[in-house]
Amino acid sequence: TATGVPNHGAHVHLGKNAIEILLAAVQPVLALRDTPCPLPDDIAGTIADARPISEPLSGTGESHTLRNITVNLGQVRGGLNINTIPDAAEALLDIRLPPGVTIANVKRRLADALNHLPNIAWETLSECEPNWTEPDHELVRLIHANANSAADEEVAINLRPGFSDARFYRLRGVPSVVYGVAANNMGGADEYASIKDLHTVFAVHTLTAFDFLSA
Repeated sequence: TATGVPNHGAHVHLGKNAIEILLAAVQPVLALRDTPCPLPDDIAGTIADARPISEPLSGTGESHTLRNITVNLGQVRGGLNINTIPDAAEALLDIRLPPGVTIANVKRRLADALNHLPNIAWETLSECEPNWTEPDHELVRLIHANANSAADEEVAINLRPGFSDARFYRLRGVPSVVYGVAANNMGGADEYASIKDLHTVFAVHTLTAFDFLSA
């Protein structure tokens, strides 16, 4: 959040524009994208191995996204109208961390960049450490084998850039894998999943539960 001094838009010498103050503070947060991220070797290898299969489905550049901190400037609010100097402004940013990066480290970087800036305050609304199930875990291998049998195309083991409730299980030591339908036009109008994908996911979940519990 940023605070300024309100006045008429023509009297810039008498006011301080909170939106301009805010935009300057947002830049070092966006710069987190350039932070070196030391991924564990098995995770880095998994992302690289999955790339030829995953990127044609999820878009060119996905493997780079999975290896780095992502920052999305999702909302900016401030100002009353075009001819007044805003006295307050707020930005909401979504920051996601790959394996090998800690929340504490990111918060230190944010503190170093933001705490000295005048008229700026910041806080974390929610947080969760990066967590994952090892790529060679039995549950991962069973799902991979069943998916390759049930699907009409080759399936890759990979990280996902999304956020799921599986994190709550993993944080309590319960291995968890996300396997679901392909999201088409995600985040846009008419986002959809195919009936065929639903059938495949049902088969993979059922077969994996049977194999895992039988073993």
